Amino acid sequence: ARYGSGALAGVIEVQTRRPAHDASLLLRTGAWGERDASASLADTRPVGSMQGGASLTGDYRTVRGDFPYDVPAVRGGGTALRENSDVTSRQLLGGLSLDDEDRSIALRGSLQDLSRGLPGSIVQPSLTGREGQVREDADVDGSWRHGIVSWSGATNLTHERVTYIDPSPPFGTAYDDTVDATTFDASGNVVVGSDALSASLGGEARGLDISATMLAPGAPTWQRLLGAFGNLHRSQPLGDGETVAGLDLSARVDESSLFDGITTSPRIETSLSRGIVVASASLGAGYTPPSLADQFFHEGVLVQPNPNLKPERTSADLEGRLAIHDAVAGPFVLSGEGSVYRANIDGMILWLPDFRFVWSPSNFDVHRSGWELNGAAALQRAGLDLQGTLSHTDVAYTGPVLSGQVAYRPRTTASITSGINLHMTRLEITDQYVGERRTVAGSGLNVLDPYWRTDARLTSSRPWGAWQLGGTLGVENLFDRQAAMLLDYPFPGRTWMVSLRIRRAGSSHAQ
Repeated sequence: ARYGSGALAGVIEVQTRRPAHDASLLLRTGAWGERDASASLADTRPVGSMQGGASLTGDYRTVRGDFPYDVPAVRGGGTALRENSDVTSRQLLGGLSLDDEDRSIALRGSLQDLSRGLPGSIVQPSLTGREGQVREDADVDGSWRHGIVSWSGATNLTHERVTYIDPSPPFGTAYDDTVDATTFDASGNVVVGSDALSASLGGEARGLDISATMLAPGAPTWQRLLGAFGNLHRSQPLGDGETVAGLDLSARVDESSLFDGITTSPRIETSLSRGIVVASASLGAGYTPPSLADQFFHEGVLVQPNPNLKPERTSADLEGRLAIHDAVAGPFVLSGEGSVYRANIDGMILWLPDFRFVWSPSNFDVHRSGWELNGAAALQRAGLDLQGTLSHTDVAYTGPVLSGQVAYRPRTTASITSGINLHMTRLEITDQYVGERRTVAGSGLNVLDPYWRTDARLTSSRPWGAWQLGGTLGVENLFDRQAAMLLDYPFPGRTWMVSLRIRRAGSSHAQ
């Protein structure tokens, strides 16, 4: 509930490592003309009673990208070459930090320049479409703790300029479009209490200023999003003290300049843990407003915007979960987790053509339900490990016109990774499975077949005086299986990569 819009499928927390004594150089080459070079420097020094750090990383990458593929039978069959798929990117990242056990502040900045081809679909390929992107980003975050009170806050300012150009597209008229956008985000959170009993309260403000030739005349050039969130947490030992019950009550309220009223997203979660076993259940709701691009983009040939789009809402979002962590069974260490879930999604934004074959985004009511299993096993004495996941999710229309699974949402996905560690060398093989996908809304016609893809990676690291030398040999799509997640947008076949890294590292410090 805290993260609100855009977090309907969950949240991944990224904790940025603070600078350490570090210097590294990475060189990589691979299939389809890939070349990559990256270098970084970082250092830490005492600053009074605190620790100061600085880091700088630069990266250059280019990929030619012209891979062959099998043309689907419905498109005439045979083979063809995917052209105008090149990418060139340059990136510079820098950071400064100052922290101790109770306080921290960090300043980071980045600059990215990217150029790539826009090859289009295999039905209407383009040899002249190009995209350019320049992105500047700066952010400051800080935290402070005193006794049972802690505070954290962050601000971010991003400017991005993107161009789309095609002087001779395969369909429609030539275009030369520009998007110039500046985004500001500020958030803060205060927590009072301990692990057993705590309360938190926070807020977030986001602003978007945009100028784009791709927006319709009269479209808004400014969007404001305001949110506030709170949480109450309580954990209580039961009986003999080995069993612990937990309760979390949380809620978020959101307000957008493009919609009237305030939206509330509540959530309640209960848990019960004993030793290595944890069971939990949750019930909540979520909210996501449509983007300016969906509502107000400039109408084109066979495409038109929908200024009447409503926000997406989830309701009766129920999940149950059971997990076992690090269970010892003889020489094996085992972990497993299973979950079941269901939710109603009111107004999911989907693109569909109407009776005139004009494509436009619209709101559709769907029901989502499914289950997921995760497991891991390790035979540590032999350096062997195995982990896998299997999930099944139905995302089906509930309206009176359309039925069945939403297009391009596979019901079943799975992956299994096996690895062996031997003498500072690791071999890892991953198999990924994606089930069949519908390509037509509400119809089983032209279903895409399921596919397996296998990736293999061999990594090794060796000390060399004060330095550490590492190398990686990787092969994606090891068995050269032809597949496409989306019709007319194929994946490349077998792809290889070789990299060499040299690194000199001292003590690390992470937060």
